[in-house]
Amino acid sequence: MSKPKKVVPKVPKVEPQFSLTLKLGNELYTSTGSTMLEALSNFPKPPKILLKGILTVKKGENVRTTILFPVKLKRLFWKVTRPFIAKRLAIGL
Repeated sequence: MSKPKKVVPKVPKVEPQFSLTLKLGNELYTSTGSTMLEALSNFPKPPKILLKGILTVKKGENVRTTILFPVKLKRLFWKVTRPFIAKRLAIGL
C-alpha cells in the first residue's frame, strides 16, 4: 500500500495593513508591510539624517502622525531598536 500524499494548504497572500510615510525636508520616503515591524524594515535608508522628520503611520482608516528628532530618526534604521519602535507606534492603531 502506498502512503497518501500530504496536502499542504495554500497560504493566502496577505495585503499590507501598515503604511509608513517619512517626510525629511523635501524628501518623502514610503513603506508598506503586513506588520509594523515589516513596514519599518522595508524603509529605504536616507543618505543623511540632519533634520527632524514627520512620520505618518496608517492602518486602514486610522492615522497617527509623530514628529521625530534626528536622534530618534536614526534609531528607526537600527535593527536592534526596530521591534521596540514598532511596538510603540502600533499601540492605539
